[in-house]
Amino acid sequence: MKALAEGVVLCRGAIELPPALIASLVAELLDPQVSHDSKAEFLRAFTDKGETAPELAAFAQELLPLARPLDFSGDWNGVALLDCCGTGGGGLPLFNVSTGMVFILAALGVPVVKHGNRGVTKKSGSADVLEALGIRVDVTPDQARRCLEEVGAVFFYAPLYHPAFATIAPVRKQLGAEGRRTVFNLLGPVLNPARPAAQISGVFRPEQLELYDETLRFLGRKRHAVVLGRDAATGRSIGEVSVTGTNEFRGNVDMASWTLPVLRGDLTQLEVASAEESAARIVDILEGRDTGLGRELLGANAGIALCVQGHAQTLDEAMSKVRYALNSGRAAEKVKLWREFSAKL
Repeated sequence: MKALAEGVVLCRGAIELPPALIASLVAELLDPQVSHDSKAEFLRAFTDKGETAPELAAFAQELLPLARPLDFSGDWNGVALLDCCGTGGGGLPLFNVSTGMVFILAALGVPVVKHGNRGVTKKSGSADVLEALGIRVDVTPDQARRCLEEVGAVFFYAPLYHPAFATIAPVRKQLGAEGRRTVFNLLGPVLNPARPAAQISGVFRPEQLELYDETLRFLGRKRHAVVLGRDAATGRSIGEVSVTGTNEFRGNVDMASWTLPVLRGDLTQLEVASAEESAARIVDILEGRDTGLGRELLGANAGIALCVQGHAQTLDEAMSKVRYALNSGRAAEKVKLWREFSAKL
């Protein structure tokens, strides 16, 4: 517990944790022999201090080698793998936009490696909605490769690919009951075991824009963007690209063409109370029954993701491709293809 104790002292002194200490901290946090109280004390102090980008990147670099190994990383057949995992943790309880756009991206030939979990702060997490769509989330590394080959996208269920986290789960649950987040809440978007070359992440708080931008730079993402979208009517952040308000972006790609029209519309109409509702809304959009605000929101997020991954050079080009994927039925076909793949497992 020496590292945890030292970490508490440094955090209370508002001192940034050095990488060498973070390696020891990770070892103690994941050690089942170390007391829950010691782990909780450190995690409280670390959150109170506030995590920095170098610290977040160092935690990720220590934790990624502990993930279940894959035989591919970064690119797929010379094309940048893309993740669209956001932070979660607030905003309106909208349908699963970042998961729904995976079908559009895959239909356009963008290899997507979606990292995610079940819902914690809302009823429908990415794993929940995929299961409601008839898609299995418990795929092995070998099955993940086959899924990417046959479907063009794959989902990595975080608890399955990060088994070491099981030892810290009781402490996270305890702190969650106190209304506290921990560094582990921030790590989700940067722990994709495929280490994608391209990434777009939605955040809910202004300070997270710089935090994730810097962290993704430290981790060597070739192309990335972080977005804070707001709904003008409610003034709330949505954790996605917004079509009913403003957007703030950070990243290392050209964003000059990223001007979205602000639409009139009530985003509360896109709220869902269950994974089944979210799945039904996604299918309605992909199959052309919903041509309203939901389609606009899903399409805008997919369009920005195409620009981030490099599949489109301008937003106009990207949105043209998104309309093609939707109007041609190719995006809807990806849902069926993924279901069929799941049924064979």
